[in-house]
Amino acid sequence: MGVSIDGTASRLEVNDIALSSKGEIKISFDSLDYNTLSILGLELKELDLPQGDGTFIIEEKLQYTIENEELNLYQYSGKLGISRNEDIKLSLEGTANGVAVTGEDLNLNLE
Repeated sequence: MGVSIDGTASRLEVNDIALSSKGEIKISFDSLDYNTLSILGLELKELDLPQGDGTFIIEEKLQYTIENEELNLYQYSGKLGISRNEDIKLSLEGTANGVAVTGEDLNLNLE
């Protein structure tokens, strides 16, 4: 039930205490116990989410309900929010160059 991260940041804020740098701050932690985690300006080459349930919305034009399906995002840039005590456990808002949804009934690939 922890979160692990390995990467770099230009600003890091924990419990309203901020560190910022002109360069990059190396960050790495494993199995961090948390209540909430918010990351702004996140850039990932690939994000693979295991089978789960949720809603996937693309620019108010497509809304897809994910039911026990895997979700893969490619070249993702945006916000990430994780909350242990909320109804919505994981929230992503941003852009991606590609999206793949894999399930029993449907395989969806957008590039």
